[in-house]
Amino acid sequence: AIGRAASPRCTWTVLRDGSFLALRGRGGHTGVVTHFMKFAMGPYGWPLFVFESLCTGCCQLVPHCRCCAGCQNRDPVIESDCPGCQCNTAAILSWTGIDYDDIIYATFENELLQLPFFVAVDHSHRAVVVSIRGTMSLKDALADLRAAPQSLEVEGHPEFMGHDGIFESSTRIRRRMQDMRLLERAFEKGCDARGKYDLVFVGHSLGAGVASILSLLYHAEYPTLLCYAYSPPGALVSKECAVFSTEFIVSVILGDDVVPRLSIPNLED
Repeated sequence: AIGRAASPRCTWTVLRDGSFLALRGRGGHTGVVTHFMKFAMGPYGWPLFVFESLCTGCCQLVPHCRCCAGCQNRDPVIESDCPGCQCNTAAILSWTGIDYDDIIYATFENELLQLPFFVAVDHSHRAVVVSIRGTMSLKDALADLRAAPQSLEVEGHPEFMGHDGIFESSTRIRRRMQDMRLLERAFEKGCDARGKYDLVFVGHSLGAGVASILSLLYHAEYPTLLCYAYSPPGALVSKECAVFSTEFIVSVILGDDVVPRLSIPNLED
């Protein structure tokens, strides 16, 4: 419901300079929220990065572009990027500040119910990050509109329901991550002589919805995971599921943003 917490455990936090975000009983500085927002912007590639810095965006990307990238070592695996310079991957590096070798996998393939995403190791925050792109094409908009309720198949919670199009997009990403052992490879790289790393899902808009459902699907396997959902779509999951997720999903909404408040009843009204 708009304007009230899903449960007594859910609290509203106004982000101001010097404020803190209480998360799972620990004090978490709002800098963490802004830090992972940069990862959520990464999958949008070079168009958004240049749009955000119209005068200097291209110049900022150049140091991260890779000449003749198609002829170089294919580790990490980069799919559907510009074969000459990997300019979309360069945008990820520019947004996040991570090194090229910290990217485990990135794909910019965009089909119906198939969103671009990347998996990377963030040593500064000791996290394995999975970031999913939001709506940027007509195909993405069709996934947004496929809003029928669907069982989320969350282990131990057969009653949980969610947005059909976003759930299907989530399962396709999950299947690819499992087939390619992306999380296992990321944790092997991150935990090497550095101790324990946490799993973090991030996304913006449609990507925030996918990140949220992926965190629900992976929660039984990774109970300490976190999800930062920036402007997630409204009517994403059922109330019971929303209450369950308050322990590990942080939704960040800017002012009167309409996207998190959208639902079929609201549109009909």
